[in-house]
Amino acid sequence: MAAQALSSLADNALFIAAIALIQQLHGPDWMAPMMKWWFAAAYVLLAAFVGAISDSFPKGRVMFSTNALKVSGCLLMFCYAGFGLDPAQQVLLVCAAYGIVGIGAAAYSPAKYGILTELLPASQLVKANGWIEGLTIASIIQEESGFPEQDPKVSSVLHNRLNSPSFPLLQFNVTFEYIDKYVTPFVDGGTKYRDLYNTYVRKGLPAGPISNPGMSAINAALYPADTDYYYFVTDKDMNYYYASTYSEHLRNCKKAGVPTG
Repeated sequence: MAAQALSSLADNALFIAAIALIQQLHGPDWMAPMMKWWFAAAYVLLAAFVGAISDSFPKGRVMFSTNALKVSGCLLMFCYAGFGLDPAQQVLLVCAAYGIVGIGAAAYSPAKYGILTELLPASQLVKANGWIEGLTIASIIQEESGFPEQDPKVSSVLHNRLNSPSFPLLQFNVTFEYIDKYVTPFVDGGTKYRDLYNTYVRKGLPAGPISNPGMSAINAALYPADTDYYYFVTDKDMNYYYASTYSEHLRNCKKAGVPTG
């Protein structure tokens, strides 16, 4: 869990730094928002290969090598002025350097999770996987909740459904939207992964985290509010309506202006 938090923190810091450099070099307006997609593209395009690479070598070696690649991209990004390039070429160099960071991050991810099997005895794997499941829960809260003060209640809905045999399906839209937004547009046949994350058809949690959760979402995942809520809906002004029964939920949907058909 600490590895994911530190890795995500570093990636986000480099993202902010890359945008600041582009603005400092007076790069085109469209380039800064493109940086996000440039980073995500590395995850999508390499998805079919990084797992196999991670399984072919010791996980520690893979993590060291991919972190070295990220450091190389970072150094290249901050040494842009030392190559005698004009400003336009410097902007392109910063973008390429951040792309290298993205490749390193994409290749690092499967080893980060797989190393558990190398570091821990079999008796501890369930506990370790529990932390990963906790991050999956926190990532759903992160995407579903618009405000930190709502995180514990959203978490309570999720936990109540997970713990109730009456609700085998979580039915959180953000889980399949993750595939629709970040996988399908970039990968041919990406829809085949949809059911791994679609909590309207998959029982329990999705296959893995769908975002990098913040501390508020992580705390809410660990300490959900004590409620009997099983449903919630939001209106266009991001007001939250919680319900314990389906009939109450239908009334809330009507109040929120959300169709239920």
